[in-house]
Amino acid sequence: IVNNASGGTISGGQYGVRTNNAPSTLNNAGMLYGMDHAGAALVGGGQFNNAATGIVDGYRAGFAAFGPATVSVANSGTIKGFGFGVVAYTANAQVSNSGTIVSQESGWLTEFGGAGVALKAGGSVTNAAGGVILARWIGAQFGSPKAVAGGTLVNDGYILCGDGNFGAAVWVHGQGLISNSTSGKIEGGPFGIVSYYRTTLINSGYIVGTDFAFDAVRPGFQQRVIVNPGATFIGTVYGGNPIGSSVVSTLELGSGASAGTLSGIGTQFIGFGQVTVDSGANWTLTGANTILSGATLADSGTLTNTGSETGGVWLDGGTIANAEGATIQDVFAAVYEPAGVSSGLVVNAGVLAGPTSGAGAGIVLFSGGTVINTGAGTISGFEGIYIDSGGTVINAGQIMGYMAVGVYLNAGGSVTNAEGATIAGALSAITVRFQNAAGQSATVVNHGLVAGGLG
Repeated sequence: IVNNASGGTISGGQYGVRTNNAPSTLNNAGMLYGMDHAGAALVGGGQFNNAATGIVDGYRAGFAAFGPATVSVANSGTIKGFGFGVVAYTANAQVSNSGTIVSQESGWLTEFGGAGVALKAGGSVTNAAGGVILARWIGAQFGSPKAVAGGTLVNDGYILCGDGNFGAAVWVHGQGLISNSTSGKIEGGPFGIVSYYRTTLINSGYIVGTDFAFDAVRPGFQQRVIVNPGATFIGTVYGGNPIGSSVVSTLELGSGASAGTLSGIGTQFIGFGQVTVDSGANWTLTGANTILSGATLADSGTLTNTGSETGGVWLDGGTIANAEGATIQDVFAAVYEPAGVSSGLVVNAGVLAGPTSGAGAGIVLFSGGTVINTGAGTISGFEGIYIDSGGTVINAGQIMGYMAVGVYLNAGGSVTNAEGATIAGALSAITVRFQNAAGQSATVVNHGLVAGGLG
């Protein structure tokens, strides 16, 4: 056990303090300085506690840990090094920071680069509110180019990479979990976060990269980005897998105390084969959003579209609201609900457009559900609406089946057409079929126009 009290100074040509072989405890409230290597080093593992008044300074690193034994670092003061602020070669190293950790040079040791915190064999970093991790090369690093290792980062504070040429605020060389809270800021230049393997990123705060905010530079691994309401990304958020690949990265819109707003799917958020809205979540899509062919946007919560969305929405027990002036369109169905899921709700005041020829419809609900089309709403496609398993259609706007049926109920249900509203189809306006299941029935109430062509 080594205790360096406030006002105390320990300095050396190579290390301020170095412990060997056995796990040790080093408590510092004063000054530790190592001219050539590290201000403090634990070779046999153990615990390093740096108090609020503590300053640790070294050339290669402020603090370094070697050997197979586990090491824990708790910092409330300042740890700085020319190469690394904190570097650990031990497995499952743990760093807790509420002070300041600094790497002062860009690319020190060019094979690895310098970092504020570098856990070469993986581990965890908890950066508390008020905690700062600052570097010119990499803010927080897990693993290395020669060692696949991941870790967990929980950030409530500030992590900054200040080199705009090449560097990242967070760099993960293995499987990782990154949680950035509402008070958390991760800022990199050019990269905010780089993940080589399968990483889950949960963002409730602020992430910025002048090039990419979240860059998965190696495809073939599933990346998962969870965006919570109030989160901010500045830069491109890249999932890392081409659309249509057997390996799918997911952009997940999470739930929170308030509703969330998102835009830029397909332009800012790219390389995600799956976009999901969590159950209980409430999100609004603004601006232009594109779901490429082979990708899906699945809604299990509440999704409101106020802009233009290309590629359609999959319902899984959720609600989709298409606002007045908004458009959702797809080559098969603007809104699609597969069989075997909970029935959903579609409320439309804008345009829901499916294909004008070939198979498909404006809305296809294989698990039943309810469609409410307001006076400003238009629903159209090869068929306007197709509902299996029983469903309800309430129309005050326009529903059109260009080549077939306006509303097709394949297992009974109900259609209400309000005054001034229109349901039209090239064959028939409304077709009702029954699947011989007990209790199936159909009701049609019309106060407007129901117009069939050939049927």
